[in-house]
This record gives sequence, structure tokens and C-alpha cells, in this order.
Amino acid sequence: MEKYIKAKTSMYAIRKKVAQEKYDEYRNLGLCRKDSINKVSFFLEHGKNREECISRYVTNTW
Repeated sequence: MEKYIKAKTSMYAIRKKVAQEKYDEYRNLGLCRKDSINKVSFFLEHGKNREECISRYVTNTW
């Protein structure tokens, strides 16, 4: 898991950036934290209810 969190170059870094942007977009639209995480998880093709997995990509869940 550590390699995902600290990734600065690679596909993981790109996915992390896009995932955080999507999460922020959903939250700004008024979705709750759980729904936003589920939508990002689905967007990344991880499926729903994958909060543990998505936490590797979205580090600022407000």
C-alpha cells in the first residue's frame, strides 16, 4: 500500500490525481462522503463499497 501513497510518477500518480479531483467534484456537487467514494471507486473500475481500496487514491476525504 505504501507504494501507492508515495507514488509521484507513474500511472498510480495519475490515477491518484484524477481520483482526488473526481472526489472533490462529487463533494462540491453535494454528495455525501460515502456516495462520493463509491462514485470514484466505480469510476476507477474498483466497484462499489471499496473504501479501503479507494483510500489509496483519495487522500483528502472531507
